[in-house]
Order: sequence, then C-alpha cells, then structure tokens
Amino acid sequence: MKVNEGTFLKKDGSPRFMRFARFEDLPKEFLASKISGEGKKKNMPEGLELVYDLDADGFRVFNWKEVLGEVDTFEEEVSNLL
Repeated sequence: MKVNEGTFLKKDGSPRFMRFARFEDLPKEFLASKISGEGKKKNMPEGLELVYDLDADGFRVFNWKEVLGEVDTFEEEVSNLL
C-alpha cells in the first residue's frame, strides 16, 4: 500500500509529522468498515485533505498548504488495514 510521510504546520504554528494513507490507496473493505451511510466525500477547503493517520489509527486532516519540506511516498505493508 502507498504510505505518505510529511510534516506540516498546524493552526497554532507547531509542526505535525504524519504517516498517512490517502483515500484512494486504502483497501475498499477497510473503508467500508470505517464509513457508514452513503460514504459521500465531504468538500474540504482548498489545500486540506482528509487522510487516514496510520500512527493515530484514525481519520485526520493533512494541510498541504503548510507542508515543511517534502512529502515522501513509498510502498509498505500495513497489517492493521488488511
């Protein structure tokens, strides 16, 4: 599965490192178990993206407008999502 790692500045100005998976990279069975209802995508303000935080084991918002450095993407087996 594609895993992303990056750091961005939070609203309070502190840095936030996150290991995350984007929606399109999550297994469909996993998403179905986490999302109830129709699963319609909510519109986020420009530059913000709802992602799955692999360390916090929950959905979080990644702020692409405040990225520090690069966001790395690589393949990794994530057993808790299978």
